[in-house]
Amino acid sequence: WLSFNAGTGVLSGTPSASDMGLSTSISITAANGWNPDAVESFQIQVNGVAPLITSTPVTTALASVNYTYNLAATGNPAPTFSVSGNPAWLTLTGSTLSGTPSLADIGTTGTITVTATNGQAPDDTQQFQITVSAIAPTITSTPPTSVTVGSNFSYAITATGTPTPTLSVAGNPAWLTLVGNTLSGVAPAASIGTVGPITITASNGFGTNAVQTFSFTVDGTPPTITSLPITSVVVGNVYNYTITFIGNPTPTITVTGLPAWATFNAGTNTISGTPTSTDAGTSSTVTITATNGVSPNATQVFNLQVSTLGTGGGTGNSGGGCSTAADGSFMLVLLAVLGTLIFSVRLRRSLR
Repeated sequence: WLSFNAGTGVLSGTPSASDMGLSTSISITAANGWNPDAVESFQIQVNGVAPLITSTPVTTALASVNYTYNLAATGNPAPTFSVSGNPAWLTLTGSTLSGTPSLADIGTTGTITVTATNGQAPDDTQQFQITVSAIAPTITSTPPTSVTVGSNFSYAITATGTPTPTLSVAGNPAWLTLVGNTLSGVAPAASIGTVGPITITASNGFGTNAVQTFSFTVDGTPPTITSLPITSVVVGNVYNYTITFIGNPTPTITVTGLPAWATFNAGTNTISGTPTSTDAGTSSTVTITATNGVSPNATQVFNLQVSTLGTGGGTGNSGGGCSTAADGSFMLVLLAVLGTLIFSVRLRRSLR
């Protein structure tokens, strides 16, 4: 591995790892034809470089979280590592010291010794301890304060801590369940009002559990009357107005101001009746109120007029005051009168 350049007088070369530990005797002679020649003898010993650990140990760890310390060292040949005094959860693989401590490992380990060797003296050692800790749970999310009846209540619970906290719930109604970290359910009409107190607990086996207690309100939807009233009816015709509405809980309908000939059926929410000739020309102010305990109530007020044949009109969802049957009767009478007139005219012409 060593060569001599006669032109420059330089002896040079690079020993390999296989030359390590070898000793070579070398003689250099200088001659110019005059005695005596100059001779210099010496030996070259090829030595390695002792190991030196250059990495800084990681001295803290969290329970349930993987700990990793990547070892580094200089030296020639490349050093290899060994470890002693390490806890059972910590193992050395190649140049990596790693493992996951449990809650039972919380505290400070004994002295861990890492040794780097490469056959060159001296070996290098590094000693350190690892402090294992955990983080008590904390609930950081804020629960909703209200939900509309019939809608989905959903609360995504966020909790921090190491190890990862587990969640539990108490005081929740049957329709509200915890799946994973989400408390959810559809609020029924029976739940209108205040729900709670509900208690969420986050625990991870370390420190004090985190507890969050809250209540929320289930709000109903106020009633709305969605149908248009029928405001007139013809004498002898059947008046029929079915009231439609929305709201949660289901609204209750009350009717006031009905004329004597009309009645309200609370089972079908229908106003019906048939005015007689004595009711012709009358007008009644009808008030319909829908209530369900959620403000405001819904109110519909209209005038119900009774007209004689041919003068009725109307608005609403059943076609006004004149029924199809009444219109048909009228047309039959009209056709009969017209037929009689036509027959009389033809008869007079034939007599002439």
